Amino acid sequence: MTRRNAKPATPIVSDTATVRSELSFVFPGNPLPAPRPRLGNGHAHHRPEYAAQLTSWRVWAQLDMMEQDAEPFPAAARLAVEVVFYRENRRRCDLDNLLKSALDALTGAAWADDSQVDQIAARVVRGIGKAGACTRLVVRALDETEVE
Repeated sequence: MTRRNAKPATPIVSDTATVRSELSFVFPGNPLPAPRPRLGNGHAHHRPEYAAQLTSWRVWAQLDMMEQDAEPFPAAARLAVEVVFYRENRRRCDLDNLLKSALDALTGAAWADDSQVDQIAARVVRGIGKAGACTRLVVRALDETEVE
């Protein structure tokens, strides 16, 4: 799959590192919702296709960070996330489970923990076809006036 040009962002200087005020991510492929863990032999297991997607999305997140020459947001940063899930079919899925997949993928790449996210704007576009299926995210640092 061809990589796209990442949107340049204005750097912010913190006490410990220079970070971007905004980061963009694109994860190719049909987004899968995070499943409930299935119990078996006393252990929780996820569906293999979800585990594969999560691993793939984490790799894409790291590649996007390198392309943008960016450091993760500091642990004290409060963040906003905008995400659009482009699904190849019209099959039903819960938006909250799609969000869980995306936020889990960015943990460790864009931020230390997804508890740093204070604002989320999300939507699903269904029936886009296999070629257009992907997940697009923008993460930005909130300023003091946006944090309650």
